[in-house]
Amino acid sequence: MANSITSICNVALALLGEDLILTIENPTTKVQKTCNLFYQRARNAVLAIYPWNFATKRLTLQQSVTTPVYGYLYAYPLPADYIKLQDMQDSDLYAYEIESGSIVTDAATCKIKYTYEVTDSGSFSEAFSMLLSHRLAAMMAIAITGKRTLAADMWQLYDQVEIQFFSVDSQEGAAIADTEDDLINVR
Repeated sequence: MANSITSICNVALALLGEDLILTIENPTTKVQKTCNLFYQRARNAVLAIYPWNFATKRLTLQQSVTTPVYGYLYAYPLPADYIKLQDMQDSDLYAYEIESGSIVTDAATCKIKYTYEVTDSGSFSEAFSMLLSHRLAAMMAIAITGKRTLAADMWQLYDQVEIQFFSVDSQEGAAIADTEDDLINVR
């Protein structure tokens, strides 16, 4: 079953012991408005903390016509859907920094792998959706229930399940063998 924003919010509400909602669209109740307020922030925070497979893109950035004032030769504006840099090709050869929505570097080309802002909840992995629900519960606990101890419990639960969900996502790829280690082992 595809995840919907409402179903993700409902899991969060269930964790808080609250009644479920029918929709998050056109919020009218306090609970709906709270879900609406926190959802995007929670989603982007969970996207940023781990290189989720479903939220990864590779891109060659276009060089800016404006060059950095000093320190680097080139600037490359980041894409509008950028959340977090995962890797930059040749980063072992060229230093870089992220400044004001651009990557500045001495590299004449800039190829990146990055986490992007996935807005289609149907694209989320189940592990991501569950972790997002846990984060939402922690973020919304005080606003919805007024109970600080419940909020603390929700953050503790979030921290406990975070690593488990990362582990599930990390199993969806294979690492490239390190040929240098293989050559050393042959000797």
